Amino acid sequence: MPEIRPFEPQDGEALRRLMEEAFGPGAGGKPGEPLSLPDGCRAWLAGEGGAPAAFCRTVPDKETLALGRLCLDALFVSPPRRRRGLGTALLRAAREAARAEGLGGLWAYSPVELPPAFLAATGGRRRRALRLFRRGSLESVPYPRVPQGYRVRPAGLPADLAPAAALYNAVFSRMWNFRAHAARDIAEWFEGGETAPENCLFLESLAEPAGLLGMAVLAVDSSRLQRGDRTAYIPDIGVLPGHRGKGWGEILIASAAARARDAGLAALELLADTEDAAVCAFYRRMGFEERGVLQVYEWEVA
Repeated sequence: MPEIRPFEPQDGEALRRLMEEAFGPGAGGKPGEPLSLPDGCRAWLAGEGGAPAAFCRTVPDKETLALGRLCLDALFVSPPRRRRGLGTALLRAAREAARAEGLGGLWAYSPVELPPAFLAATGGRRRRALRLFRRGSLESVPYPRVPQGYRVRPAGLPADLAPAAALYNAVFSRMWNFRAHAARDIAEWFEGGETAPENCLFLESLAEPAGLLGMAVLAVDSSRLQRGDRTAYIPDIGVLPGHRGKGWGEILIASAAARARDAGLAALELLADTEDAAVCAFYRRMGFEERGVLQVYEWEVA
C-alpha cells in the first residue's frame, strides 16, 4: 500500500536524490546545502516503507491558477518502483490540494509522455504538446534595424498597462491556453520578480495611426542564475495579425537578444505549440534549436 506524506524539511536529502534521479545531477541544488521549496510550492513523497521512491511537486504558476488549475510541474516514480500505484497516489494528493484551493483541476507539464494506461486509470488527458526552443550564441544575433517611423522600447508604467492588455488580447487570442488580460493582469507580470519593465519590449508605430504593434517579454529565473545558467525565457512574443509577415518578428527576436546581452545573459528559450508549424519553422530560421517536447496533461478535480 503506497505511503504518501507532504514534504517536510527533514525530507530534504530524499527529495534531492529523487530530483537528481528524475532530472539529472544538480537538479536538487548544491550537495550539503539544505533543500527547501520556493514560496508557494508544495511537494509530496511516496513509498512502500523505507526510503521514498516517488515525488510530485506543484508550483504557483499565475497563468495556470488564473485558468482555475493548479500547476503540477513534476511527477516522478523511480523506474524499479513503477506500476505499484505510487504515481496514482501522488496524483490523488495533488488533486486534493487543488480541490482545497477551490480550483477545478491540475495541469501537468511533463518532458516525457505519460503511459496511456496511466491516463485512462486516473482520468487524465493530454491537452497539448509544446516544443522547447533555445538560442545560444547571442553575440552572433545582429542588433535590430528598426525602420524609420517605428521603435522598440521598454514598458513605461503605469501608462502602458491598458495598451499592453489590449495588445496582448489581440495578438494571442488564438493561443491554446489564452486568457483575456486586463491592465491589472499586465501589472502582475512585474510583481513576481522574474520580469521587469525594462525587459518587456514593445514594437510601436510612431506614425498615424500610432500605437503598439507587437511585444517580446523576457523572464529571468533567479534560481537558474544562482546555478550559473544565464538563460532568459520568453513567455510572450508576437505581432498583431495585420502586421505579420513583414519582418517584425525578426526585429523583436533581435531586440530581445540585444536586451538579454545587455543584461549579461547568454541564451534565450521559448515554447511553441507543436500544432503551429509556421511558428516552429520561424524559430528555426532565427537560429533556435529544438531541445525537446513538453507534454501538457489535465486532470479534473471531480
